[in-house]
Amino acid sequence: MLAEIHDKVKGIFATIVLLMIAVPFVLWGVNSYFEAGPSLSVAKVDGEPIPQRAYRAAFEQFRGRLDPKTAESPQFKRLVVDGLIEQTLLLRAAGAQGYRVGDQHLGQVIRQLPYFQRDGRFDPPLYESLLRREGIGVQEFEQRLHGEFITGQVQRGLSGSGFVTEADVQALVRLLRQEREIAHALIRIEPLAARAVVSTAEIEQHYAAHGDRYQSPEQVRVEYVRLAVEEIARQVVPSEAELRKAHADEGAKVAFDKRRVELVKEVRRRKAEERFFELAERFQTLAYEHPDSLVSAAEAVGATMQKSDWFTRTGGDSIAASPRLVEAAFSQEVLNQRRNSDPIEIKPGELVAVRLLEHRPAARRPLAEVRAQIERLLRQQQAEVEARKQADELMQQLRTGVTLSAAASKRGLSVPAVKAVTREQASGVDPRIVEAAFRLPRPDAGKPAHGSVALGSQGIAVFALVRVTDADARKADAASAEKARRLLLQHRASDYYAMYRAGLRQQADIKVFADRL
Repeated sequence: MLAEIHDKVKGIFATIVLLMIAVPFVLWGVNSYFEAGPSLSVAKVDGEPIPQRAYRAAFEQFRGRLDPKTAESPQFKRLVVDGLIEQTLLLRAAGAQGYRVGDQHLGQVIRQLPYFQRDGRFDPPLYESLLRREGIGVQEFEQRLHGEFITGQVQRGLSGSGFVTEADVQALVRLLRQEREIAHALIRIEPLAARAVVSTAEIEQHYAAHGDRYQSPEQVRVEYVRLAVEEIARQVVPSEAELRKAHADEGAKVAFDKRRVELVKEVRRRKAEERFFELAERFQTLAYEHPDSLVSAAEAVGATMQKSDWFTRTGGDSIAASPRLVEAAFSQEVLNQRRNSDPIEIKPGELVAVRLLEHRPAARRPLAEVRAQIERLLRQQQAEVEARKQADELMQQLRTGVTLSAAASKRGLSVPAVKAVTREQASGVDPRIVEAAFRLPRPDAGKPAHGSVALGSQGIAVFALVRVTDADARKADAASAEKARRLLLQHRASDYYAMYRAGLRQQADIKVFADRL
């Protein structure tokens, strides 16, 4: 249940990490931090301060879900404060335009959410406990939903104002179903790299200039204590009375004996979650009060001390697959002060506290160990330069009127048969070639248009656009026309909403205090 709510609640919030990139107004719920008294502000919107504590609360929502380097970057910090600025602008504008969400409607929506129900009915204790495990208060959760409903109304209003003409639809159908006939030759990297010659001096020069690329990363091993609902559940033995009460609470619609196995699982899980919540507070207190050892915390919650394998700042296997745990292991408190971490929720229903066992600083690897790696890299670089040179020479020949087949054959390159492609059907041609072909102008007076495109480690493709054939939009089936209509409406709705948000920013007097982020 906790895993399910963890995934689905994030959906309600609009999926926390992606939201910061795609919809930076998902910081509903930090409103209470705006109202908690005086504080330093990280920004001002028309003189209205955005408190530093609101910024920190928003920042913490995301930090544990990202690698530490990204989370601490100036770009990400600015993204967070921009989200708060946009939240302020959207809420203020929505209120001025009369958008409202009634408490009764909000409550009805929450009560109908299946992950807050037990046996088909809303369960207030379950609602509160699941939100508590997510680190979210009831008021904060309801504020988030309220904010999303408000902006959803605004967005739907703008989307509903969009329209497309039949001419627009037909134009898009022609573009989507337009055929372009292309041929291409591929200058492959692999054979060029095999023929490349790299000297010992070049390898040594590269190693001396780029030694920081060839370091063994900083690593740690930790010992940890794990408190998990699933482990507690294994120790729970429901009594007959508890099973019968659970059966009665659900309405006793099915014979007790037929439900017994499921009742045991449900009661065991519920009691384990209750016990987990009781132990979690004690776990946190003891990990803090005894910072030089996790023994007391382990004994108090009935857990065993465990040890991890070595892992780096990018993570590792098993317990080190959790970004939150990795961040804690490399924190100043754990790494430098050698204190216990606070218990970290690495997934719903599972808390882990760690302390340092061993630390290996980053160190440059010996040249002998990385020589082959450097040689492969230099060969690859030489091959890429040679491939680009050959592609440029081939393009020059094509400009003089030589055909692609003739020019390619002189270089020992094959040219597959001409293929007709559309924006939606690549017909086996590399999509990158297709995309580049659709960026070219139409062939002039029957003469092919030419282009080239890099295909990464495969090489460079030089291609000829032989013919362009427009589709007859009047002959398009109803499904194609409807698809084009939906695409246009979605695109315009997105544009309208983006312009609306940009307009709010342009009209506002916004100041950001970067030194306070």
